[in-house]
Amino acid sequence: MVIKVNKLKIDLPELDLLEGIREVHPWHDNQDVYKHTLAVMEGLETLLKKFPLTEKIGDHTREELLRITAVLHDMAKPDTIVYQSKNLTPCRAHEVVMSGRVGKFSKRFGLNKKDEDWLRKLIMWHALPHDMITLAIARREEDKFLKELMQIAPDMGIDLLVFYWADMIGSDLLKLNKKEYMERERIIQQYLTKLGENE
Repeated sequence: MVIKVNKLKIDLPELDLLEGIREVHPWHDNQDVYKHTLAVMEGLETLLKKFPLTEKIGDHTREELLRITAVLHDMAKPDTIVYQSKNLTPCRAHEVVMSGRVGKFSKRFGLNKKDEDWLRKLIMWHALPHDMITLAIARREEDKFLKELMQIAPDMGIDLLVFYWADMIGSDLLKLNKKEYMERERIIQQYLTKLGENE
């Protein structure tokens, strides 16, 4: 498949392999990973209008690298999906596996070493805000887990939160559990406001 990312047309046959891979768990109601990826890309574009990230990392800006993250973030799911039951198909460690494959895509996306390193971290940690917010909700300690997030990824907290929001927009969570979706969205907005005040 040829896809347009950051004004470049890039041949990504790997994207076609996501079509027909269906996830079933609390965020995905038999959702096709290919369609999810496209929905994340669309959600990200909407969010980047509110949260422009124009600082350059290497040859690419932070928002350009987020767009590439959207395309690649779940590309290891066909290799990591486990069909535990008809109601549960987790993709364990897909973030880590895909972060190790970033180098295979560097030339196609025109990444230099700094860009590649940044992208590798974005992909590896793209579920980190999910875990921190899950803990914040369960333990009722929102400030504590924002601090934890920033200790792990001090330079890319905003990037990870914006991407996490896009990933959530592209999921089925709003349909499956509106209350949880709204609570997570509230915390993301709160975290982004706090981080924006500190920049």
